[in-house]
Order: sequence, then C-alpha cells, then structure tokens
Amino acid sequence: MQVSSLKFARTLLPALAAGAVALLLNAPQALAAEHEHVPTAMDLVYGAINLSVLLGVIFYFARKPVARFFRNSAGEQRGGYDDAVNVAQQTKAEVEAQKKKIAELEGELHRMLEDARGDAAEEREQLERDAAATGERIKTQAGIQVAQEMNKARLALREQLADETVRLAGQLLSSRLDDERRNGLVAEYISQLEQGS
Repeated sequence: MQVSSLKFARTLLPALAAGAVALLLNAPQALAAEHEHVPTAMDLVYGAINLSVLLGVIFYFARKPVARFFRNSAGEQRGGYDDAVNVAQQTKAEVEAQKKKIAELEGELHRMLEDARGDAAEEREQLERDAAATGERIKTQAGIQVAQEMNKARLALREQLADETVRLAGQLLSSRLDDERRNGLVAEYISQLEQGS
C-alpha cells in the first residue's frame, strides 16, 4: 500500500508544480493591473523560489501523513468491503434460515390443521353415537314407562270394573235373590275373573 501512495504523491507533485508555474506566469500581469507596477524578472524568480520552498516544506511535512492517510483509507475501505461481504453472507444465511423456519412452521401449521380436522370429525362422530345411544335409551325408557302406565291404567280399570260390577251385581242380587243364591253367584263370578286374568 505504501508504494501506491508514493506513486500518488509523485503524480501529484508535478501537477502542483505545473499549476504553480502557471500562476507565476500570470502573476506579473495580475500585479501590473492592480499596482501599475510592472514586476521584474527577479520578482518572478523570487516568487518561484518562495513557491518551491513552500511546496518543498509542504511535501516534506505532509508526505508521511498523506501516505498514512491513504494507507489507512485503503485499509478501512478494504476492511469495510470485507465487513460488508461478511454481513451480506451472514444476512443471506439468516434469510435462508428464516425461510427454512417459515417452511417448517407452515408444515407444522398444516399438520396441526389436519389433526384438528381429524379430531373434530372424531368428536362429531362420537357425539352422534352418544346422541343416538341417548335417544335409544330415552325411547326405551319412555316405552317402559308407557307400558307401566298402561298396566297401571288396566289394573285401575279392572279394579274399577270389578268394583262397579260387584256393586251392580250386589244391587241386582239384593233386589232379586236371596242370600244363598247371592253367595253362589259371587263365588262363580270371582272364579271367572280368576280364570280370565
């Protein structure tokens, strides 16, 4: 890097010298226009010597800092470029990792949705089976209760019919029959009832 900064300094000095010579050649005309004093050749020589001394001092003292500046600047640029390349590679790797994670999450989400759909279908089928079983149980219990109520109603009707029959028979018999005949009819009627049930 030191060689390139020296090359730069070597190309810069002739350019500065050419600029200084151009200024010196135009200086007499500029001074003449301002002061009505025409500079002599010695003024031109003294100006050239002053400029040469000034440029020499500047070159002597600025040479090392300028070379260091360019060396550091090139190093910083190279380091900045290397850092940028590293950051770009890291960013690319992170982007790829994030894409992979997103793909994995999408797959996981898809699996979770499928599992949820399967679970919902199983739950619905189980609820339907439970509802059907509950409906059958209710229907069976209702049938049993209806049969029990029907039996109770039949028994109540039989008892009522028997009571009414006995009452009517008693009235009829008491009006027409005597005690002996009544006892025979009641016994016959009870035996018929027992045979019928």
